Amino acid sequence: MDKKRLAVVVFVLMFFGLVFSQFYYSSESGSGDTVNASFSVNGSNVSWAMLEVADNDTERRIGLMNRTELGKYEGMVFVYSEEGYRSFWMKNTLIPLDIIFLDSEKEVINVERAFPEPNTSDEDLTRYRSERPAKYVVEVNSGFADNYSISRGTKVTWDR
Repeated sequence: MDKKRLAVVVFVLMFFGLVFSQFYYSSESGSGDTVNASFSVNGSNVSWAMLEVADNDTERRIGLMNRTELGKYEGMVFVYSEEGYRSFWMKNTLIPLDIIFLDSEKEVINVERAFPEPNTSDEDLTRYRSERPAKYVVEVNSGFADNYSISRGTKVTWDR
């Protein structure tokens, strides 16, 4: 193959590689919407986090799967159209998380500490559940809730 054809082939492969990587990133990372959330205990802000928004079935299904890291003040908020009992598992989730269940008033119902369970069948994965109906679920790094005294009754606000 001459140099000109080789250059065209390399260019085409690079172009499709770039297009595919952008498609893969956007489908794995959701819509890209984020909110700046504040956590308030007894009226005092104790922490904040930049949360990716998962507000459709595809984004909620993927969640934080296959992520190898999460920034100290980063996470994801799962938004549902109405309150209901929520159950989460750690399928294909590689980092330990705090799962924070919130009601429609964005008040913490309960916090669960969840750990990766590699090589575990779906039926044997631990389920982390809301203690009562929840409209929002926030996932942040494990220990975030303890570090900032986030527990039942903590109020959460965000700019959306």
